[in-house]
Amino acid sequence: MDHPKFLKNPLYIRGVSYSGLIAPIITMRVYEGNERGDQPTLNIQVIKQSNHIYKL
Repeated sequence: MDHPKFLKNPLYIRGVSYSGLIAPIITMRVYEGNERGDQPTLNIQVIKQSNHIYKL
């Protein structure tokens, strides 16, 4: 909220190794917050887990 010019930038969440287990959970929480209307709305683009890319 302190830097509104960055709010529209794409958000890429990546998880490698064991963090690949946590990255989808974090992504889902951010997505659910966006759906609820929490502010600021984050511009999620892609979640990358190990060698797989999931586009949202």
